[in-house]
Parts: sequence; C-alpha cells; structure tokens
Amino acid sequence: MRENGLEMEGLEEAGAAGFEATVEGRRVVFSGEVTAEQARALREVMGRHPGTSVLDLRSRERIVVASGAGGGTEG
Repeated sequence: MRENGLEMEGLEEAGAAGFEATVEGRRVVFSGEVTAEQARALREVMGRHPGTSVLDLRSRERIVVASGAGGGTEG
C-alpha cells in the first residue's frame, strides 16, 4: 500500500470475514491479500469520497464506500 501512496496506520480487528485497519484516518475492511490494483483503486476512491468513513475491500471486484450513517455507494 505504501508504494501506491497510502499509509496503513494500524490493524484494528481480525476475524473470519477479514480484517479492519485504519488507512489515512479511515476504517478500511480487507479480506485476504491486498493487490497493487486494489491499493491504487482505494487511493482513487478515497480521493473522490473525502467524507467517507468506511471503505470495504472484501470483494476483489469492487470497493464499497459507506458513510458514517450506514448508507453507501460502490466504486
């Protein structure tokens, strides 16, 4: 992730569904290995949605963006 311009600040929680980490001050949910393509896409999605509090990368095909209110869009 660092090579793609993102800094993971800390691992918050790990479980069967994946792990949660703080990236650039936001909660990001991962599952399995994070590819370079996912890291680049995450950086772009974070830039397009600056007020987003949660980003979910548990699916390799998409990134789910959710506001603090629980609503969200996919990117």
